Amino acid sequence: MLVELGLHNPLAAPLARQANRSGSWPWLVGQSAQRALLLADRLHGCAAFASEACKACQRVGSHFLIRARTQIKVRVLKRLRDGSRLVRVPVRGKGQRQVSHYLELREIQVRVGRPGHRSQTLRLWTTLLDPRHAPADELVPLYAQRWEHELYYRHLKHELRKTDLLQSHTVPTAAQEIAALMLASALLARERARAADGQLPVLRVSFVKTLELLRPLWLVFEVGADLLSPEVQQELLERCYTFLRRFASRPRRSRSCRRAVRQPVTGWPRMLDTDSVEGPLQFTLL
Repeated sequence: MLVELGLHNPLAAPLARQANRSGSWPWLVGQSAQRALLLADRLHGCAAFASEACKACQRVGSHFLIRARTQIKVRVLKRLRDGSRLVRVPVRGKGQRQVSHYLELREIQVRVGRPGHRSQTLRLWTTLLDPRHAPADELVPLYAQRWEHELYYRHLKHELRKTDLLQSHTVPTAAQEIAALMLASALLARERARAADGQLPVLRVSFVKTLELLRPLWLVFEVGADLLSPEVQQELLERCYTFLRRFASRPRRSRSCRRAVRQPVTGWPRMLDTDSVEGPLQFTLL
């Protein structure tokens, strides 16, 4: 899934029906992420993915910013004035120990935390090699926005679908159901952008209120297509947009919660009390 963070709009969603998913991310990047910045978490922070993503990004004029795994050894080529460094990353084939080729990437190490709480060190790789055009202190907060992906999936699962499992009983119909969810979420993203109309951030237009308001409105437009003139339909839409702006959500607090579960079945520490850390993130380049 590739999601535009500022609008929660799905840009591309390949529906893989086979167990082998190799090559799906480079295909996705090459198809739709033109002149964009791809954000990816530590699951994709390996040299093999970085190599394929570099090829795909070069074809469409894009770049990436991914969180790299800490155990990968690189060679530092040059230290830059903003605290980042140019590094040489060895790339090996799957299951091979011999290096096939090297990548030249820019590495940013940063300590992220909030006052009074334990910080965490992140290792980021990017193809934006020039610190004058992409300073490290501007790239690091962008990676923090990757959490918007998780908020999008929450809307998709709990608000739009409202069930724990897909309702389909076969693989083809399950793919159709997923495709329908993608189309519906894309339509909602478009309508939220229209409701915002540049007057407030799009993500402050409530996903739930937009969904609850547009579902009956679309049904009315479908049933009364021959009764409602285009002017009346447009006026109804404008009133809906005004209503959504009036009840926009408050700005979200910057916070994070501990990574634990209440009754663990694995090795996670047991969480006996709930708490969350609030306040702006502080970044310290290393």
